[in-house]
Amino acid sequence: MRESYRRAWDAAGSPTQPAPPLAEWSEEDAATDRARRALAESEGFPDPSGF
Repeated sequence: MRESYRRAWDAAGSPTQPAPPLAEWSEEDAATDRARRALAESEGFPDPSGF
């Protein structure tokens, strides 16, 4: 698994460590999440939240 995809997956949360509810995210957190998702998608990986 590519490291950037792993970071994007970790940012999106996982079954063992879910992401915080969106209401608790700051705008900076949301911007970081969007950037990580875009990076993963640009490398050919699907959005991890789609699983």
